[in-house]
Amino acid sequence: MSSDQELEESRICGDCVAEAFLVKRIDDEGEHADCDYCGVEGATISMSELADCTSKAISEHFYLTPDQPDAWEEMLIRDRESHYSWYREGQPVLELIQEIVGTRPEIAADLREILDEREGFFDPSDSWEESPFATTAHYEFRGPNSDYWQSEWDRLRRTLQSEARFFNQAAVKHLREIFGGVAAYRRGDSNPLIIAAGPGTAHPAFFRARVFQSEKELLAAVKRPDLELGPPPESVARAGRMNARGISVFYGATNIETAISEVRPPVGSQVLVGRFDIIRPIQLLDLNALSTVRVIGSIFDPDYAHKLGWAQFLKTFRALMVQPVMPEAEHNDYWQLRPWRIT
Repeated sequence: MSSDQELEESRICGDCVAEAFLVKRIDDEGEHADCDYCGVEGATISMSELADCTSKAISEHFYLTPDQPDAWEEMLIRDRESHYSWYREGQPVLELIQEIVGTRPEIAADLREILDEREGFFDPSDSWEESPFATTAHYEFRGPNSDYWQSEWDRLRRTLQSEARFFNQAAVKHLREIFGGVAAYRRGDSNPLIIAAGPGTAHPAFFRARVFQSEKELLAAVKRPDLELGPPPESVARAGRMNARGISVFYGATNIETAISEVRPPVGSQVLVGRFDIIRPIQLLDLNALSTVRVIGSIFDPDYAHKLGWAQFLKTFRALMVQPVMPEAEHNDYWQLRPWRIT
């Protein structure tokens, strides 16, 4: 058995790491054996398994920083009048492993050695190319990636606007995927993101407004507000924030002021506002609160990166949906998510 094999097959216990997710995994899934680092008998995993977890966590949440200055930085270095001094960004790989695993320097060194032996390479055509776990490697935190959730939203948008004329199971599936987990989270002020509406709640009704330029049309609407203020007939329904043209949808506000603001009445016009009582309990998603969603977890959890991307998407989605939109662009702007990064 080679020394490399012996190192990978050596055992480590939960007392030799401090990262809570790893400790639980060792306690739950580990084999009973002596720890090769502290000598204590109990649940252990192999260093090979720990290296697998460490490699995956680093690849999903960190990136290898450049080990040489780029062209612009090279120019600044050569500029005699410049005081620029290049330094490599990021944290040394050995420190990173020790920090994320929560272990002693000698154990982190063994993990780095295993990973370097596995993933190290030598390209004769590029002798300067750096191995990802070389002693000189530095890493920076990658940040959340919301590409998956962006694609889910794009699929939902296409489904509602073009592929299906009515709300369907495909749309339900996408909405559940995107917003199904929101109810489990609360805002920073401990209030829920899902708000109850309907009889006996703080939101018993919705309000809709319509602008009138003539008194005759206004009086006709007052006589039949159910027809004039309710959802438009399908034959004249315009594309809106969440519907395609020809699909009648009820857009309501939770107060009169917002309903009037939504129709943007010109100066001198008249506005009729109707109140529509909610006859059964419903739930509302508080879009303003989406930016407060925080995902707490471990980078060693296989689902953590996915959840971080979801939280990042919700921030972007919230920023889009609450921004003002011009009436003529409403059916486009509310559907198109900008590639904003919000911190």
